[in-house]
Amino acid sequence: MRRRLGLVEALAHEPALAFLDEPTAGLDPEGLATLRDELSRRAAAALTTVVASNDSGFVEAACGRVAFLSAGALAGCAAPRTLLGEAGGARVAELTLSRPADAAVLARVAGVETVTVVEGGVRVRFGDAAALPALVALADTPDGALRTLRVRRPDLGDRFAELTGRTLEGGG
Repeated sequence: MRRRLGLVEALAHEPALAFLDEPTAGLDPEGLATLRDELSRRAAAALTTVVASNDSGFVEAACGRVAFLSAGALAGCAAPRTLLGEAGGARVAELTLSRPADAAVLARVAGVETVTVVEGGVRVRFGDAAALPALVALADTPDGALRTLRVRRPDLGDRFAELTGRTLEGGG
């Protein structure tokens, strides 16, 4: 409720320019939907809202333009659809493993673009669907180390990492 009250206080007087820092923190799904609606209403009324957030899913859904900042410099700026379109037909496989993966071996699979070691596994970006069975086989051998596999389209967090070499902390 405090987060909601803070957002109401920031936006109720209809400022021409509003800055919101991590506005999604602590909001429930209803609060997120209300915030998205309010940002849309403000944009339609030609009011500017700058949202600083690591919540890439919210930013993609709610913002008309995204600026990636890294070390004080602009790393990219465009509509979310444009930034994500630059990812082409790539996919991201998130593999949770019971033992550390050999990222160098996974990186040599044809069609793999990047391999990032993350806590508990690896995140692999690949452009060729034929790469997926080879990735699964390598990650799962010799002792059935693969625990979970999730395949998805790249999101704004992935795009940020590509452009800056850094990951978003606390975002999705």
